[in-house]
Amino acid sequence: MNIANVLTKGISGLLKSDSTSTSTANALDTSNFLELLITQITNQNPLEPMSNSEMVQQMASFQTVEKLDELNDSVGAMMIYNNLMNSIDMMGKQVSITDSSGNTITGKVEGIRIESGFPKVVVNGVSYDYTDITAVSSK
Repeated sequence: MNIANVLTKGISGLLKSDSTSTSTANALDTSNFLELLITQITNQNPLEPMSNSEMVQQMASFQTVEKLDELNDSVGAMMIYNNLMNSIDMMGKQVSITDSSGNTITGKVEGIRIESGFPKVVVNGVSYDYTDITAVSSK
């Protein structure tokens, strides 16, 4: 059994086991990788075993993917922080917002709320996504 088959089976198993968790569905963690590696070694042809260089290459590839995933998480956190700082800067300013229905709402930003980990501006008592702001004036 080659690594492509093992990875395909391992990934499809992960997707089936927890389809509601995007972090599980989108990434393999270290224990999943080791489980796949053990499966590959267990099912390999004894006459054609995996070479040490292949194993090292696979581990290096996995570490690269793991670091990219960490970087992605960091960039996401920085974007949320940036939106929070920009939302705070909107306090007291007159804004125009286009809501999900396409309606334009105008009013003063009365406050900031954090909902589901993301900043929302409060205009006329209603929370809106910071990214829905289409115009700002200092009036």
